[in-house]
Amino acid sequence: MEFLSILFKEKKVILQDDIFGPLTVSQVTGGSVIWQGEINFLDTTVSLFVYGTKTHLSNQGRLLLIDFLSNQFSFEPVINNALKQAYNKADFSSWHNHFKCLSIFAKDDETEIIFQEKKSLREITVCFSGTQLVKILFDN
Repeated sequence: MEFLSILFKEKKVILQDDIFGPLTVSQVTGGSVIWQGEINFLDTTVSLFVYGTKTHLSNQGRLLLIDFLSNQFSFEPVINNALKQAYNKADFSSWHNHFKCLSIFAKDDETEIIFQEKKSLREITVCFSGTQLVKILFDN
């Protein structure tokens, strides 16, 4: 009950993670919490979202994210190729020129990276399961 009273009083509930730093509550659904913070990904500061409980991050999602981030530059060519195919323009040179990386959402079984096209503001989500690209999602 104290947890909810803190939320409704608009005090920030903070979870301090030794790798991801301070995280605040983004959303609460029953006993599940989505924690929010910021990280550096591919030389860009992006929002980070991780599942957990009111006292800790999901261990599986946290470990998946740690592994993903430690190899982030090896994923960049895969991300670049996926966004190039999604962008479908002849003048595509690099995702940095056409997209802004907005956030990373670490789930227990996959990592979603959300990009926004600079011209149209359309969002494209690139999803990885471990090291494998599994899908690309487009907003409407």
